Amino acid sequence: MSAPDPYRYFRIEARELIAGLADHLLVLERGASAAEVALLLRLAHTLKGAARVVRQAGIAAHAHALEEVLVRHRDGSAPAPDEINAAIKLVDAMRAALALLDAPQPAPDVPASATSPTAADPVRGSALAVRIETSETEALLAGVATLGQDLASMTAEPEELTATRALVLALGEVVAQAGPAAARGRAIVGELGERLQHLQGRLEAGRERAQRDLRDIRERAARMRLLPAASLFGPLERVLRDAAQELAVPARWQAVGGAIGIEAALHGLLAEVLPHAVRNAVVHGLEPAAVRATAGKPGVGTVRLEVVRHGGRVRVTLRDDGRGVDLAAVRASAAERGRLTPAEAAALDPAALHALLLRGGLSTMAATTTLAGRGVGLDALRAALEGAGGVVALASRPGQGTVVDIDLPVALSSLPALLVEAQGRTVAVPLDAVRRTQRVAVRELVVSNGCDFLLVNETTVPFLALATLLGAAPVARVVGTWTVVLIEAGGSTAALGVDRLLGTAEVALRPLPAGCAPVAFLAGAELDEGGGPRLVLDAPGTVQAVRAWYGARGHHQTVLRRAPILVIDDSLTTRALERSILEAAGYEVESAASAEQALAMAARRDYAVFVVDVEMPGMDGYTFVARTRADPRLGRVPAIMVTSRNAPEDRARGAAAGAHAYIAKSEFDQNRLLEIIRGLEG
Repeated sequence: MSAPDPYRYFRIEARELIAGLADHLLVLERGASAAEVALLLRLAHTLKGAARVVRQAGIAAHAHALEEVLVRHRDGSAPAPDEINAAIKLVDAMRAALALLDAPQPAPDVPASATSPTAADPVRGSALAVRIETSETEALLAGVATLGQDLASMTAEPEELTATRALVLALGEVVAQAGPAAARGRAIVGELGERLQHLQGRLEAGRERAQRDLRDIRERAARMRLLPAASLFGPLERVLRDAAQELAVPARWQAVGGAIGIEAALHGLLAEVLPHAVRNAVVHGLEPAAVRATAGKPGVGTVRLEVVRHGGRVRVTLRDDGRGVDLAAVRASAAERGRLTPAEAAALDPAALHALLLRGGLSTMAATTTLAGRGVGLDALRAALEGAGGVVALASRPGQGTVVDIDLPVALSSLPALLVEAQGRTVAVPLDAVRRTQRVAVRELVVSNGCDFLLVNETTVPFLALATLLGAAPVARVVGTWTVVLIEAGGSTAALGVDRLLGTAEVALRPLPAGCAPVAFLAGAELDEGGGPRLVLDAPGTVQAVRAWYGARGHHQTVLRRAPILVIDDSLTTRALERSILEAAGYEVESAASAEQALAMAARRDYAVFVVDVEMPGMDGYTFVARTRADPRLGRVPAIMVTSRNAPEDRARGAAAGAHAYIAKSEFDQNRLLEIIRGLEG
């Protein structure tokens, strides 16, 4: 039996405190404030006290020294760069000392340095912490599974009670036939039957509660395996800072998607491979400030990490705005190292060269440094990710930067979601994709060519009932209202009609069962309170599915490819209606609220057709058409007048101004408008 671990709880607390110190020191470096210093002092003081309790004098001494550095800036004054560096070195020393408590005792012939993580690698140190804590979570999950089996064995007990009650009832019938002398027996049998019925009800209710609680515990235990992506950000920012300081390259860090939960094993893998990509972004990408200024770039380079969940996968994208991959150097390196002949290297396109870099063994550095030059960083990253079933891709544009895309499968992830109800079914919508929710009367939907659209900020958004998307019978509402959820992904928007909103929740996302065919708009499922599957939408797939719904049914017409149509009307409603009709027919459309604005737009861009109102404040439609007819460039663009003025003299004035067609709003027919435009296309 192993000895008790005296540092178990100290390690957990100290890791959190040290991580907090490291992250907030980087925040302090970006901009000093009294509140930030106060927080750092509080973290350092707590760590010092905890270390003294477990007699870790070294960690306590380092924490005290950190307090001495920080206390001079309680007023919010900015620490000098050497003070920040000294503080970070103290945090590194504490992390290294804590790592020695984590590490098992090495064998006598193995140096201690070979088994202990180094202070110079904060990301790898945090990955070790993840592996240690995961073992406890797995033990908890195993215990929950055993409890579930025990509970399942109780299922037969209510059935036994049912059989016993039947025997009691049969006994009651026998006693009843015994005559008046058996009255006492009948009373006893009746009371026994009532007690058995009550006991059976209590047992069934208790079993249902226990199963519900067990499902809740199982889900919570599963979420314990998840770590927020944000826990990767601080250590990676430190990697960026150290590399940028060593090369004297100005750099800043950006990160988004920190709320996404990632399985511990996947988190550990990313913690090991992402530092390679971050260092590469600095070493091979970011330029010195003077070079960036000459290229017209901001003086400080940016490295940005984005974490998104897409279906049953997690996508991590690291991009920089540096010089991009030196393709000539890649070709030269491949030829020099015998990977390709000079002719073969010269024939490769950029995509092939990027793929070649990922295979390793090549470097664009003229000389080897402590940070790069051996050509192993990208190879290590690719090999580790492919071993986990992942995919890595590299893309670059000269002078604009490099993008590393990592795509990994996940067995479980978590995300905040909006729960909605559609025809009795509860569905989870990723909260980060929800732009708004609103009540919309059916009459407010814009109908064009059999398609329903929602007007949002003068733009038409395709609308579809969620139940219809999920395969239910098409929902046809003539009156009443919809609860609409507007979602956005990949720059596109769609509107979902639901029956009601149920609130928000953190959902533990699981992949769909292996036997299910993949569905583009489903990310997976989670278990609801009753143990049943609850579908979770995939935001990009859902937007694409809604936008493609009508097109797949033949409602869209041929797209005008030469230039967009410009709709000019001071009425928001008219602009929106005409725009929705044209967009539903496949045209690209822009709009202007005045003739003056339209002239300014037409000066900057070519248009295929002008659709213009007559009565507008300022310049009217007649004048606009006449002005465009007199312009050598704009005179070639057909103009269609759509107006409420329908007298013969009005039509004559429109023709005199140069309009190609004249449509009265009182006789407006969308098919007539489309026929005219198609005729003008020739």
